[in-house]
Amino acid sequence: MENNLIEICNEKIFYKNNTYNFSLEILRGIKLGKKRKVIILAEDLYTKKIKLNRKVKVKEEEIQTVIERAFGSSEDFLFHYEFSRRKGELIIYAVKGGMKIRELCQGAASITVEPIQMCFFKKFKKNVREKNWETLFSYKGNYYYISCDNNFIARSFVDTSLSRFIEKYLEVEREKNLKTYIEEGISKEFPESYNTFVIKDFGEVLNAKKVYK
Repeated sequence: MENNLIEICNEKIFYKNNTYNFSLEILRGIKLGKKRKVIILAEDLYTKKIKLNRKVKVKEEEIQTVIERAFGSSEDFLFHYEFSRRKGELIIYAVKGGMKIRELCQGAASITVEPIQMCFFKKFKKNVREKNWETLFSYKGNYYYISCDNNFIARSFVDTSLSRFIEKYLEVEREKNLKTYIEEGISKEFPESYNTFVIKDFGEVLNAKKVYK
C-alpha cells in the first residue's frame, strides 16, 4: 500500500493536487488512505543541542525529561531526537503541528510525520561532501534556510516574505568559507560569493515522489 501524501501549511491541506481548508468537517469529507505520510510546511524547525558529558546512549525517560525542560509541555510540539556519540550530544528537533496531526490520525492505520526541512535535509546531504554547509530554497510560497553542522541541522528558519527572509539570513553568523547552496529562482537576491553555488529546481526536487518515500 502506498503512502497517501498530505501536506499541511498553516490552515491549508494539500492532498492529491487539491487544496482544502483545515477543519474537522472538511477532513471527514476527504477520502484519505489508511497509510498516511504528512509533511509540515511553513513552520520553524527548532534545534537544541545538549551536552551530556558521556558517549553512551541515554534512556528514553531521560530524553523526555530533557525535552520537557527545553521546550515545556506544549501539546502542539512534535519532537525528534538524534544522539551524537562522538560528541556526547543530544540533538533535539521540534516543530509545531501536533494538534493538526492528532486530527489527521483519525481513521489512519499508520501515519508518519516530517517537516519539509527534514525531508530536504536528508535528501540533500547525500549530494554534498562537506559536513558543514547551508542552503536556501523556496517551496509553495515559503522561503527556507537550513545550516548543517557535522551532518546535523544546526539552525533553520522560514518566512513568507522574501525581504524579511533575506534580512534574517544576513544576520546569521557563519564560519568562514562555509559553502552556500541557493535555489536558482532566488539566488539573485543574495550577495555573490566564491563559496556560493546555485542549484536548479529545488522546488521540483522537493516535489518528486521519491523525496517522500
